[in-house]
Amino acid sequence: MSTGGVRLFKKLMISYIVMLLLPILVASYVYRDVVQIIEDEAQQSNMNALLQTRDMLDMRFSEIQSIANQLAIHPSVTSLLSYSPFQQGDRDYIHVYQSFSQLPKFSLTNQFVDNYYVYFRNSDISLSANGVYANLQELHSTVFSHVEESEFDNMMTTRHLSPTLFNLMSRKDPNKISIVYVQTFPYYSKSGGGNVAVLFNHAKIQQLLRQTKIGDRGLAFIMDEHGTMVTAAYGKQVDDFLAEAGSEALVKLRQLSDDQDYIVSEVTSNEARWTYVSIVPRSAVLDKVNYIKRITLIILLSIMIVGLLVAFVLSYQNSKPLSDLIRRFRLLLKPDQLTFKSGSEFEFLNQTLLQLSHDREKLTQELYSYRPIMVSTLFRRLLEGVSDYEETVRLLNHCEIKVEQGGIQVIIVSIQKLDYLVYQDWLSEIDEAKLVVKQIYRQTITESQLYIYEPDSTKLVVILFGREVARSAFQGQLRTTAQVLMRHIGGKFHTLFAIGDHYADIRNGHDSYKEACIALDSSSFSGGHWIAYRDLPVRNTSFIFPIETEVRLVRLVKSGDVEGVKKITEQLRHDHFVNQYLTAAGAEQLIQVMKAAIQRGVGALSNDELQQTLDEMNGAQHFEGVVHGIHALAAIMYFAQQKQKGAEKREINERLRLYLQENYADDSLSIAKAAEAFDMSESSFYLFYKEHTGMTFASSVEKLRIKAACSLLQDETKQGERRTIKEVAAMVGYSNEQTFRRAFKKVIGCLPVDYRSDADGFK
Repeated sequence: MSTGGVRLFKKLMISYIVMLLLPILVASYVYRDVVQIIEDEAQQSNMNALLQTRDMLDMRFSEIQSIANQLAIHPSVTSLLSYSPFQQGDRDYIHVYQSFSQLPKFSLTNQFVDNYYVYFRNSDISLSANGVYANLQELHSTVFSHVEESEFDNMMTTRHLSPTLFNLMSRKDPNKISIVYVQTFPYYSKSGGGNVAVLFNHAKIQQLLRQTKIGDRGLAFIMDEHGTMVTAAYGKQVDDFLAEAGSEALVKLRQLSDDQDYIVSEVTSNEARWTYVSIVPRSAVLDKVNYIKRITLIILLSIMIVGLLVAFVLSYQNSKPLSDLIRRFRLLLKPDQLTFKSGSEFEFLNQTLLQLSHDREKLTQELYSYRPIMVSTLFRRLLEGVSDYEETVRLLNHCEIKVEQGGIQVIIVSIQKLDYLVYQDWLSEIDEAKLVVKQIYRQTITESQLYIYEPDSTKLVVILFGREVARSAFQGQLRTTAQVLMRHIGGKFHTLFAIGDHYADIRNGHDSYKEACIALDSSSFSGGHWIAYRDLPVRNTSFIFPIETEVRLVRLVKSGDVEGVKKITEQLRHDHFVNQYLTAAGAEQLIQVMKAAIQRGVGALSNDELQQTLDEMNGAQHFEGVVHGIHALAAIMYFAQQKQKGAEKREINERLRLYLQENYADDSLSIAKAAEAFDMSESSFYLFYKEHTGMTFASSVEKLRIKAACSLLQDETKQGERRTIKEVAAMVGYSNEQTFRRAFKKVIGCLPVDYRSDADGFK
């Protein structure tokens, strides 16, 4: 190559490199931001999943504490505290089984309870939901044989000053774990005392852990306050290092928290003093980003090679033929094609440049397809109250979303299918309804900046920016827009508009979003389609459901008193959702307590219809659904009792009829004799007979005797003779002829002899 060609080549390459340098720097900066956003999103997502798991287990832990307290003060338990060790054949042992039969079966209402064990120190017996154990050794060999006996004895016999959680590992199988909540009787010093042990359902805890977003290569585990692992859930392809982290929880956790190769999230429970940990390899989170990075690097490398090729073509024309240069370049890219026809060099170069241009457009389209996901993620972070607010707004501006300062307000639009409408295409129609909502909001709300995103398939979050959101006229416009939408989509869907308060600082957007969520949760009690957070009553975290109300409610349901049940449920609604308003957690606890009370009271009486209604009630997620199920149970019990009363009444009437038919001719028959036959007192039998027949016993006997006498007066004997009046009276139960004559005239209206004469004349 000549000196001029070399200089030209250098100039072209320097210009080309300078032109490439700026997009490379921008791309690297964007790549760094995208990686950070995705890592933050992954960590926040894992944190939210752990928080949900913690809150769920804390709620179940509180229920288990309540179960242990109820067992500790249950009359069937306290009645056994003073018993000494039982001997074989001891008659008092029957009291143990009576107590066992009266204990509630909490595992039917709380799936996290596997079983419970009540240990009495004086008598050495233990009661559980499904059996009686004569001594502690029998309980250990039957249920806890996988645990060291000394460790088990220490758990059951030691007096615990406060409730304690025990994590019992199997001697042979480390994966077999028993988590036990142990509480000592409150009156331990007054008697032999003992402990109440509630066994957690370990499989349910692991099932909750598996719902965290750890993927195939992650790990989620729980460790206690001493740093010992309680239980863990592993991904299908978890590496050995993470598997060891689960077995050495506390030590490995501190190492992994400083390790750049892993994303570690942890939350701590105040109830059980457990720490919930999620560990995900960073590479598993960044797979898509790394894929885009590799494609980008390939394209950049290809562009640089093409630039080098073009520089050579333009500066090498005085050194070697172009065909030789193209052949070498083709040999580099496609070594399997060493020959080509004359004139195909330029065609090959043209095709290569077209392919590189196509790859660049493809990459641009792929990056653009991720823009809606990135925008939704940024808005979700904004509503969840992230700390790096300025960075989030900057990234939104980078995505061409300008956030107007001056105010913010959030509305959640919920679109649900009406339960009584059944049609196949309701999912697609919900999508159409959401399009209508978006279009009408964008057409009517023009005074402020508006953004809409979809958190799930049945909800839309409308975010309003600008100073106009604080004006009362603007709030009125929002209500008008909601009314317009109800006219468009209210016929087929249950549509709700939950609105949070407006704030002057955009940093408070997460407060408005949280208030809108609370308003949406309150929809089942507030009535109407527009629920504003500021209109809700004062919220409270505690509920009132005293034991006497529970007993009375169960008694009314079992007796079928529908009106009485409605009065109690209406009072509960008024106490918790009118005078005050329960938080979501308080409402859920009230619902669980009501379900448990009804299950304990009615579960043992269940038939197919009753069981189906119980299942529907237990599946209800809201207060109104539980109340509806309780009303249905009361109605079922009412109709069942009415049916049973009818059958019983027919059976009793038949028994009374047969008794009179067999005994009316007995002259000694009296109400005292009949009462004795039915095992009643005279007064009770008198009222009993009149209630079921509508007549007194004496009147029924008299009418039956006179009816039989009428037939006998008309009939003849086998010898063709007529019976005397005295004979007829004796045959129907009258020992005195005068008494018979008076009774006959009272019932028929004439004397027996006249009745016979009239009958003969009629014949």
